[in-house]
Amino acid sequence: MEGSILIFGANRFSRQQKVLEYANALLEGKITSFRPANPDVLVIEKVAEKNNISIEQVREMIKFLAEYPFQESHKIVIVSKAESLTIPAQNALLKTLEEPPAYALIILEAKSENSLLETVVSRCQKIAVKSLERPEDDSENSVAKIQAMDIGNRFVWAEETSKMEKQDIVDLLEEWVGTLRKDVMRNREAIGVTLKVAKDLDQTNINVRLALEYLVLNI
Repeated sequence: MEGSILIFGANRFSRQQKVLEYANALLEGKITSFRPANPDVLVIEKVAEKNNISIEQVREMIKFLAEYPFQESHKIVIVSKAESLTIPAQNALLKTLEEPPAYALIILEAKSENSLLETVVSRCQKIAVKSLERPEDDSENSVAKIQAMDIGNRFVWAEETSKMEKQDIVDLLEEWVGTLRKDVMRNREAIGVTLKVAKDLDQTNINVRLALEYLVLNI
């Protein structure tokens, strides 16, 4: 598949798995992570400490696509959390989405189709995804395991987790929300706290460790 597609819905882990599925359909299974070291794959995402994906990053993408693939048969651009694109950045993207090079696949990954301009959405094939569970080997960060810890171990977890990339922490908390929503009545307060911390981490320069300590005290 070449062209422009929008992958939306569920949690970010599920969306990333669908992104990898489409990328690997073109590149014969060579993409094993969401940030591959491949000269023909470009991942556009928010720069550290920035709240948006800028028009300059979109221009970088357009320049990247203007050149033929280096070692693969196709070039792939993945726009991670596309809802973070500024309005000027989205407008700058329109022509490329509508008429991408024949060798290119552009994948926008976003929370929802309503989080982007209609002019952007209308230029993409839309693919809604369903939630997937992480493999069992990721269970050390499951919300159920954290809730079962005593307060001392919760603070240890908060300290260790604060060393992760901030975006990875936000993704993890979004997955927690999906899990907690399976029993909304029981987890209403925990859902609210987790959503608040995820939003603060995503949109402000809040101290990560303090935010996670607040979280583990209140779930």
